Amino acid sequence: MSSIKAADLHSALQPVAYRLDTIAEALKQHQPSDQGAAAIALLRELVDDEPCRLDHNAFCQTHYYDHPCANERARTLLAQLDANEN
Repeated sequence: MSSIKAADLHSALQPVAYRLDTIAEALKQHQPSDQGAAAIALLRELVDDEPCRLDHNAFCQTHYYDHPCANERARTLLAQLDANEN
């Protein structure tokens, strides 16, 4: 079994991080429509609760994202949306 280099994994996950960022930005700009509600539901499924572990280069070892981690930004956005609903 060959080992996967961190740079290769990072490159492979960049499109996922970009999509999470795009969803998060769209949700900040608009009130949830049917598509927005679906995007929020999808974002909730994609985000995990495991805390980030940053290495000496501020690279998230848990989610394999740069800092700030897209997973952390998505969690923050969902918490803000939940707070606004109350």
